[in-house]
Amino acid sequence: MSQGAPPTPPTAPLSPLPSAESLRAAPPTDTATFDGAELAVVLSRYDIGVINSIHRFRRGSEASPKVLVRSARGDFVLKRRAPERVDPARVRCSHRIQMHLADRRFPLPRLVRSRLDGATLIDLDNRLYEMFEYIHGEKYDQSVTMTSSAGRALANLHLALADFAPNDETAGATYHNTDGVRANLEALSNQLAESDHAIIDTLRADYEDAALRAEERGISHWPVQVIHGDWHAGNMLFKQGEVVAVIDYDTVRAAPRVIDVANGALQFSLQRGESGNTDPAVWPPSPDEARLKHFCRGYDGVQGCIISTAEIQAMPWLMIEALIAEATGPVATTGRFGGMDGGAFLRMIATKSAWIRKNGDLLTRSLA
Repeated sequence: MSQGAPPTPPTAPLSPLPSAESLRAAPPTDTATFDGAELAVVLSRYDIGVINSIHRFRRGSEASPKVLVRSARGDFVLKRRAPERVDPARVRCSHRIQMHLADRRFPLPRLVRSRLDGATLIDLDNRLYEMFEYIHGEKYDQSVTMTSSAGRALANLHLALADFAPNDETAGATYHNTDGVRANLEALSNQLAESDHAIIDTLRADYEDAALRAEERGISHWPVQVIHGDWHAGNMLFKQGEVVAVIDYDTVRAAPRVIDVANGALQFSLQRGESGNTDPAVWPPSPDEARLKHFCRGYDGVQGCIISTAEIQAMPWLMIEALIAEATGPVATTGRFGGMDGGAFLRMIATKSAWIRKNGDLLTRSLA
């Protein structure tokens, strides 16, 4: 469940790049910002022509600073990896996957190589940097047109990655039947008021029941391939109703493709009430049926990507798991989800989970 959409490109410029003297006098710091000296060193590694301007780019984790660089050769986003997320082997694997997708003309921001050695990941003083081309696009508008396009894009991603061999760097848990979600459920008691503790037991029972039902349908025996792992609207940009860029490949995993399909079906059919309504207590419990169908029909419409009957039967239970997994993580850490009270948000999640559990057969029939 995305907590935000791609923002409008920022306009507040950073300080001018420093002179060589100040560059030598100002070593990088460990704060989640760039300083001018750091930018001078890193940008000198790229052949992007004369730089016209540099702007803060406030998107994603604040622990991983980014700037929008406008140059003679186009617009680019420079990112420094958050220290706690720096696993060079996994990042390089993610880059190989992105280059694999780019070679197959999948829509994504292309990585920019270093002019020195052609690397897409630059390591300076134990800090990792990467640069992408900047893609201009629109955020998801909840239309069935964009929803269908998101389904097609997922199918095309799965087809493009079907021949990318899984390896140690693509191993790891998804939201299905994982101890990570169980740990988050346990941690909720430290963040919620005692009056909200009953909802933890409800979500725990829902999660375990959904995981068991997905297992009963055979998911552990289905073929695995590299998947995106976080398919939601906040990781996409659109133009004229079509996906023009898919971003964020940090969660790529080797798993059954239905893990992506079920999460995408959930994310693109969630109802949050009228625009601007931040009270989760009044959000509709059911998915938006039209968007749910259009997402799945979009996926099905790509040759070679028909959703099987077995996958459809597992999807309601995987949707419950994905719903609980994504909600509990932020609340277990901060006590809130975005700007919303954690207890109120989780009660809404329990209501949506109960609706899917009660109407699972209805959902599967509508998708068959």
